[in-house]
This record gives sequence, structure tokens and C-alpha cells, in this order.
Amino acid sequence: MYVRFAIKDLFSQRFICSVLFLLFFFVSVAVFSGSIFERGAINGTELTKTRLGSDIIVVPSEYGNDVQNSLFEGKACTVNLDSDWAEKISAVDGVNRVSAERYIATLNAECCSAGGIQMIAYDPKTDFTVGAWLSEQNITAPKTDEIIVGSEAGFEQGQTVSFFGREFKVIGVLDHTGMGYDTSAFISFDSAREVASTEGYSMVFPTEDGKEQVSMLLIDVASDQTPEEVRESIIKKYGKEGISAYSITSLVSNLMEKLSGISTLVTIFNVFLLITAGIAVFAVVSLNLFQRRVILGRLISVGVTSGKIVRLISLEYALVMIGAAISAIIITIVLMYPMESFLRSTVQMPYAQPGFGVVAWFALKTFLLDAMIAVIALVYVFSRQLKKDGALIVKEDIR
Repeated sequence: MYVRFAIKDLFSQRFICSVLFLLFFFVSVAVFSGSIFERGAINGTELTKTRLGSDIIVVPSEYGNDVQNSLFEGKACTVNLDSDWAEKISAVDGVNRVSAERYIATLNAECCSAGGIQMIAYDPKTDFTVGAWLSEQNITAPKTDEIIVGSEAGFEQGQTVSFFGREFKVIGVLDHTGMGYDTSAFISFDSAREVASTEGYSMVFPTEDGKEQVSMLLIDVASDQTPEEVRESIIKKYGKEGISAYSITSLVSNLMEKLSGISTLVTIFNVFLLITAGIAVFAVVSLNLFQRRVILGRLISVGVTSGKIVRLISLEYALVMIGAAISAIIITIVLMYPMESFLRSTVQMPYAQPGFGVVAWFALKTFLLDAMIAVIALVYVFSRQLKKDGALIVKEDIR
């Protein structure tokens, strides 16, 4: 009965209900989307730390930003570094293992026009990072005609794709990470050498002055030293020769600093919006009850209890709030989840959308915040209006 009366009453107050709906809608969008956005950045940062696998990376100084953009944002790049740097770095005190990778930006994939894919060639013989991910998913190291792709590369396991004029069979799709690896494809050094031997594709694995060109060195530090100590040793010895060394800890720390700034901005914005919306809801509810004071007074005068009136009006506002919150949550999910790559490039850091359980908690939190705003406004207004005698309320209107 209450629901039927409440819905009927809402239709008779379309303007007020529309204003309240929009207020709750925008609050819900801000709180819910802000929570998802912040959690996505946290997920991306945590997955990045796990996925990189090495303690230090060494790249040419001029390509430092390009490599970081490729790792964190998925921006494809081509980087050249003499392969003999692996031997030099291996001789530095505290270096346990060194493995090289070759980064090649693809313009397109003939089978499906997937431009901007970051092709990464690695050496399974010296690798200690990629192999760990593959073993977790029971994927074997790729042969010369095989390829492994990231979750957002647009390919499926078993599919045949064409890169650099050659066909490869997709033998595995890596789990989602929220970083650049999601839009990458992995082949072995042997595959890259075969491609480079084909006319027109020498840039895949070029040779300069008799030295193969890799892009990045991944370093595993010995247990008796810290990554920062080894990084400083590398920079001290070779820093003037055009290379840069980054510890994974420092890279992740930089991401955490950026994440902290994002979290602060999201919190400030949400607090400001909650206060503003709370005041607006309070004003609209006050105005609405003031406009209905004669009807409320007459109901009280004929014996309708304040409790029944409170339940009816509270139900009206609850229906508006729930409708606004559900609409906001659905629209936010529909809009945000397909935009993961866009969000990653916008914040310029790894980003991975949260799972169902986390989203459900954020939805519940959004409902609770909306309910808190509504309850505070209603309690205050009801306590002022309904504590009066019904005849007095009617008399106030006559005056």
C-alpha cells in the first residue's frame, strides 16, 4: 500500500523528484566512479610490480621515457641498444643475471589491422621474467613460428596472425595486467632473427657495427646487495656512455606518488560534492515539505499519525534515491569498463579495472552515502515540521 501511494505521489511532484534524482545521481556517479578509478590505478601499480620481475632495467638514456611509456601505458616504441652491453653489465659487482629484450613498434598486423602493437622479442635461454608468467598459465616458450599476446592485443589462442610479412600461431594469451604488456606480443630472439633475415624487415633485429641491437636489459640482483646499490654502481661506471638504469622499486615508488596525488584529488572532489549535494538535498526536501505542509497538517488533524506520514514520505525519497543510485552505477560501469586503455593513457600509469567483488562493495558504499545524505535531511526537516500541532500548521498557511 505504501509503495503504491508513494509512486502516485512522486508522479504528482515530477519537478521536485527530478531535481532530487539528479542530485543523488551526480553524487552516486562521483563517488562510484572515483572509487573505481582509484582502485584501478592501485591494481595497475600492484600488478606492475609483480609483472616486471627484475630488480633493475637498463636502457639507452635517450629512450628512458619511451620504454617507461611502453611498460606502463602500452605506447609502442622501437629502441636500439648494443647487445654487448649485457656482457658489460654482467661484470658489475652485485649483478646475478642479465637478460635482454628487443622492443619493436608495429605499424599494422596484416590479418586484422592491429596497429600500435608492441612486439617484444626475448631470449628464453637467459630469461627469468617472461618464463615465470608463462609457467603460471601453463604456456610453453614460443617456437620460431609461434607468438604469445597480451590480453588486449585483440587476438585469441589458436589464431594465426601476420607480423612483418610472416605468419605466427598464437599459443597463449597472457592474463590481464593493466600495464603495457596487455597490448604487446612476445616472440623469441630466434623468431626475430628469422624475420630480420627477410628483405625489408631488418629493423626487427638490426645489426650495427657487427652488434645485434636489443632494447632493454633486465637485471636480477644478487642477494647480498640491494637494487639501489647495484644501480648506482652501473651509473657510476657507465652513466656517461649513454645508458640509464632504473630500479623497479624507484619506478614503482614514482607510480605510488602519482597514485597518492590522484587519491587526494578524488577525495577532495568527493568531499566537496557530498557537502554541496547534501546542502542542496536539504534545501529541496525542506522546500518540498513546506509546500506540502497544509496536506500534512490536515492529515495530522484527522488522526493520521506522524509515524505513518514519515514512513510514506521517507519511502518516496528512498525510491528516488535508489533509482538514481542504480542508474548511476549501471551507467558508470557501462562507460568506464570499455575505456580502460583510455584511462591508462589519461593518467599515464598502469590501470586495471577492479573485479566484481570490489565493484559490489563500492556500489554498497555509494548507496550508504546517498542514504546518509537523505536521512540527515529528512530527520532534521521532519523534526521541525511534524513536531508542530496539525491545526497550527494549517493555521500558518492561512496567515
